[in-house]
Amino acid sequence: MNFSTFLETQLLNTMFRSAAAYKPPAIYAALFTGDPTDAAGGPEVSTTGTGYTRVQITQADASWTAPAGDPSGGSISRNTTPISFPTPTGDWGRVTHVALFDAASAGNKLVWGQIVPKNINNGDPAPTFPANSISWRLD
Repeated sequence: MNFSTFLETQLLNTMFRSAAAYKPPAIYAALFTGDPTDAAGGPEVSTTGTGYTRVQITQADASWTAPAGDPSGGSISRNTTPISFPTPTGDWGRVTHVALFDAASAGNKLVWGQIVPKNINNGDPAPTFPANSISWRLD
């Protein structure tokens, strides 16, 4: 998992300056066909004629495991409920990354990471991350 420049700035301002802690008003998952990188937007799946849209992630204790120690170090939290995108009505391409934003479109990228690449085409079933398949880890 990678933190965006935006989120890194928020955390540092909270820890070392007088800024209040940042909590996104909402969190949306987005799919990418290439690395979104730290500050750049990256190649998000096209919303034009494909049926693609970001999906809102539930911010609740029941939707994510409590952060816990990971055997290889750091702390980790996993989704406890499936995260499903809409059924494709056009080709989405080879999806390689997932990112979380604080808005349904545009907004601030919070974190992102690589996933197992998958070609998503018109008529495929709705892409879904089953429970416990997405994990966010801090070292």
